[in-house]
Amino acid sequence: MIDANQTMPTAMTLADVVTDENTLFLDSYVKGAADFIRTCATPMTIAIQGDWGTGKSSLINLIERELREVDDPEGDNPQARAYCKDIIGAAIVDVWTQSVANPKASLLEDLLTEMITNFWGVGRRAVADMSALASAATQIVKTMSSDKKDRSEDDSLIGSLLGSLFGDEEKTKDDLAGNYVTKEDVEAFHAELSEVLQQAVQKNGKSDDARFVVFVDGLDQIDSQASLNLMEQIKTYIDCPRLVFVLAVDEKTVFDGVRKRLGDRVDEAYKKMFFSKLVQVPLRIPTSTYNLEYYIKELLEDEEDLSGEFVKVVDTLLDSPTPVGIKRHINTTILCRHIFEGQEGIGNDELLMLFAAVILAVESSQGFSAVASCAQGDEEHFGENLKAKLDSLKLDDGVNWAMLPNLWRGEDGVSENAEKRRIFMSWVRKLK
Repeated sequence: MIDANQTMPTAMTLADVVTDENTLFLDSYVKGAADFIRTCATPMTIAIQGDWGTGKSSLINLIERELREVDDPEGDNPQARAYCKDIIGAAIVDVWTQSVANPKASLLEDLLTEMITNFWGVGRRAVADMSALASAATQIVKTMSSDKKDRSEDDSLIGSLLGSLFGDEEKTKDDLAGNYVTKEDVEAFHAELSEVLQQAVQKNGKSDDARFVVFVDGLDQIDSQASLNLMEQIKTYIDCPRLVFVLAVDEKTVFDGVRKRLGDRVDEAYKKMFFSKLVQVPLRIPTSTYNLEYYIKELLEDEEDLSGEFVKVVDTLLDSPTPVGIKRHINTTILCRHIFEGQEGIGNDELLMLFAAVILAVESSQGFSAVASCAQGDEEHFGENLKAKLDSLKLDDGVNWAMLPNLWRGEDGVSENAEKRRIFMSWVRKLK
């Protein structure tokens, strides 16, 4: 039981940033995904699925970190030595950041650029071996760019990159002369890519079946047609042995891209077929197995008693809590504490009831309006009045409205704690 008069730490607001510290996922989940990537048949495309805010980006970082620091083979590439013997190297591509920074850029070109610069790491000591691959990649990007009419050869990110790496920019421009990509072009590119991967295995002392991993993040945050186009280009032009692609994308993004392309009459079966053609392994983030107690404890700076009570509030009120949502609710709670009470003078019981009221206000404006309406009336009959109001609304917004009275239940689980109920109603009136 926490001390109702204890106050919360003051430096507690939380930045919404991607992390590679595992406070949320089960270790077995991260290690299992990494083991699969190390041993699966290639080429392979894995889709990490989940709604916005469920932690797809953080999971990508955790898996990439799990592939590192297992072995230290000899070789030319410092980055390759950072990965275990089964991994040649890896690239993490955030297509949302790329598309915001340069809206006219080809996402395929950005992806290939990241792949090429990560094959050999920062040293690039053996990069000359990749000139043929670079030329083939540039040819494909030039002819497949959706906005190629608005681009000149000098605009090519890959062209500029390869010119600086190989010291032969004119040669790169000459390779852009073709107007379309043929089946032979794709086969030649696959052959060059496979040869480069094989050379990387030999140079860096990797296992015979070692593979290069490409993590693609942000596909759910850009236009769904752009996501669909990039996934198709990966499948068509880059999908070859020794490559594993890990895409942070929910199937709903692909479904919406197919709908925009082919119209509303496309049925669900066709959309699912399309998704299965692009992705061999769909991996949904298991939100039900989040380690919420440990996660919230870390967010609250090791306030163990307080974090346990916060977890109870989250478990009571929310069907599917997300990491982003939890941070958002905690930050809003701290802001409201500053507005209504200042830094000091609010105990944990009051803070927990404020946290609950904030969750309802953020998650459901309609439901919170009903709560606020009932909070203006008789405190003793608040619960039954609220139940009648919510029953009439029939809300389906991810909030466990039937469980709300549990927040002010007594320790016996039956009687009500009138003081907690009064505090909750007071916060609701202030927030309204």
